[in-house]
Amino acid sequence: MQVIGVTGARKVNEAEAEQLKYELWELDRKGNQWEIGDADGVDAIARETVRGTQNHHDTEGKQPWQLAARSTKLVKALAEKGGTLHAWVNKEAPLGLKPSKIWKSAKGSGTWGTIAIAVGLGVKVELHWLGQDRTKPDWLE
Repeated sequence: MQVIGVTGARKVNEAEAEQLKYELWELDRKGNQWEIGDADGVDAIARETVRGTQNHHDTEGKQPWQLAARSTKLVKALAEKGGTLHAWVNKEAPLGLKPSKIWKSAKGSGTWGTIAIAVGLGVKVELHWLGQDRTKPDWLE
């Protein structure tokens, strides 16, 4: 059994949602433990789609610091369990963003902030482009 963390865009169109559901189904066929946040978009679709054990990383509010705390908690759970973060993104990383062991501003992109902290903490990251492929940051190679 694998431990899979989910992060991704808060807003997805219909085609992106269908792509996400198919890719989640492919990952879930073997039964896994899932670490999923409480955001709209990718997180919500993942919570509805996967059937394996799910640990939700809920926050009491939606302030930026609360969302960052939720993402940090999710990534730390993956680091402790040897899991992999699967990130569904529909835009490139903000300029200047670098991996870190603590939360750094990702210029409004919680998904890329979560990816950066995962890389900083040594968590394996699998990037899934929603829609068209884009350029990965050098630090994600």
